[in-house]
Amino acid sequence: MITKITKLFPVIILVACALMPVSLGAQSQEEYQKRRRAVRSKMEANSVLILRSGAQSDEGARFRQDDDLFYLTGVAARNTSLILYADSRATGSQPAGPGRPAGPGEILFLSPPAGGRAPAEQKPPVHPGFEAVRSSSEFQSYFDRALLDTASVVYLDYQRSRSLNGPLTADEQILKQARDRGAAFAIKPASSLIAPLRRIKSPAEIELLETAIAITAEAQKEAMRTARPGLYEYQLQSIIEHVFSFNGARRPGFSTIVGSSVYIPCEQ
Repeated sequence: MITKITKLFPVIILVACALMPVSLGAQSQEEYQKRRRAVRSKMEANSVLILRSGAQSDEGARFRQDDDLFYLTGVAARNTSLILYADSRATGSQPAGPGRPAGPGEILFLSPPAGGRAPAEQKPPVHPGFEAVRSSSEFQSYFDRALLDTASVVYLDYQRSRSLNGPLTADEQILKQARDRGAAFAIKPASSLIAPLRRIKSPAEIELLETAIAITAEAQKEAMRTARPGLYEYQLQSIIEHVFSFNGARRPGFSTIVGSSVYIPCEQ
């Protein structure tokens, strides 16, 4: 419902929050490396953690990277994946290969730079601060081998079916195939490792939060200065989000809400 402000009500509800200021931008690679080291040190022996870009359900919506993946990499691009191997991973006599790097490690998967006319002509992706970077086209083979070779725990957020009688999701089919071939692993959510880290903010994170708060406050003050009879609520929303972008915020932290009414705070 589109609501027009016909008069200035005693209360106009503004709910908005800026997120990830570009002015401070991606945090240092040392910050992301420190987080990944902390995660790897807490993983069970011979375990693997796998994170992937989330699927975009609304084609018209701006792409949003998986929160945990961004927290550990700082990469906001689509088709990004990360595999972390436990520091205490058991090393056997098997040769190194997809899913079996020699010793503890991490692999970041990215789409190769645009411009190559054929796969052979494409330049391999690069990203500073990672032990290994591979093309996103290689991820599935590493994913498969990681499942087959992991003897304890796979930390993975995966799509689940919502019915016992319905078809398995693509993720569930892959997990079943691995187990049908003898793989014996437990699955735990990646958040069980990452959420405890996110509760304690580093100085760099605190600086980002303070900047986002300042941008949010300025946007809401500008909306209050601009509000007048005849404006639509979506116009105030556009002003708020313009101030976010103008001051370097990457995107809103959540959908902006502007509501005005005589009787209720927000129109439905």
